[in-house]
Amino acid sequence: MAEGAPGHRPGRRAKRRRRIGAVAAFAALAAAAIVGLRLRAAMLPPVDVPILLYERVGAIAVDANSVPQTVFYRQILDLSAKGYRTVSPARLRAYAEWGVPLPAKPLVISFDNAYRNLLVDVAPILREQQFTAVVNLATTFIAETPEERRTLNGEPMMTWTEIRAAIQEGVFEFGGHTRNRVDLRTHEKPFNEIRASRSDLKRATGYRTRVFSYPFGSYTPEIAAAAREARVRFAMINGGAIAAIGPKTDFLALPRIKAAGGNHLFTTQVFERRGEGVFGYAKVVHDKGPTFAASVHVLDADAYEPLAVQDVAELKADAAVEIPLPSDLAFPVTIEIRDPTGVLLYYAATIERGGVAKGAPAGQLPLSLEGGVEIEPIE
Repeated sequence: MAEGAPGHRPGRRAKRRRRIGAVAAFAALAAAAIVGLRLRAAMLPPVDVPILLYERVGAIAVDANSVPQTVFYRQILDLSAKGYRTVSPARLRAYAEWGVPLPAKPLVISFDNAYRNLLVDVAPILREQQFTAVVNLATTFIAETPEERRTLNGEPMMTWTEIRAAIQEGVFEFGGHTRNRVDLRTHEKPFNEIRASRSDLKRATGYRTRVFSYPFGSYTPEIAAAAREARVRFAMINGGAIAAIGPKTDFLALPRIKAAGGNHLFTTQVFERRGEGVFGYAKVVHDKGPTFAASVHVLDADAYEPLAVQDVAELKADAAVEIPLPSDLAFPVTIEIRDPTGVLLYYAATIERGGVAKGAPAGQLPLSLEGGVEIEPIE
């Protein structure tokens, strides 16, 4: 029977041609959609994304790289109250490459080295605020079971058993930090160390990661090239800046904001010393603690943004910072000590109007409030 005649059934060749045509049409539509998404993403503005770096968080601070749990908890509550929401590294790439929307205030929290106390002192706080974090680990320091547990800097590390359980729970995701936690600037073959940490993690857990942080912030263009060769797609340096995520972002050199550690004590005072357009000044003294970079913010009851900000490159112990206050100051006044970007909160003191002495002559100090905070563990 001739093709096209009544009762004729299409042959195999005709059916195959139709299938091929349908597949080709679908492929063309998919390709056009991909091109459209790429073009749309290319026109999107960069988004500011703080990527935080913590080394250790514990009940007490043992050194300048260790953040007390009370301070970490205060920082997470402050970030949550300000509307920040954590996202994964993959989500940031999806925005840059495909235009996948991000939260209004995206945030990434990262930890270098998989200390075991992250499971005890950090995970419950993140879970409470529905936050997540990235843990970058050097695989040589990870044993299989608790009985074989290893240490780094005198602190016990997670085990592969615990890491597999953490992956299942979802509070932490994991990235590489080399196999032996080496300074890649002096290593003969950075590629081997970078690739090994990824392959060790996959072999032990089945978890495939494209995330990496350079130990000691040891980044150079040559090391970044080794990371690219090792198929890393999201690599973090130190940098001390907020990352700008967009089509032109270098995802192999993403800056992080390092949280200052140690035990700190501060004293805050406000003085009235009226002049033209001036109420007086706020004074902050760093009574105790390691030197760190900070910014002092002053807010009053009417201001959403700080009335004044003073940057301090090195806030040493016993150092004092004075900030002028405007004459139209509205009480209560809040004085905050933050990192230089203003993202991380270290200390805050609120000063009420009721502390001002009545009828004091100009030039006197009618208001003097002192407040100190000693970092102590949460009970």
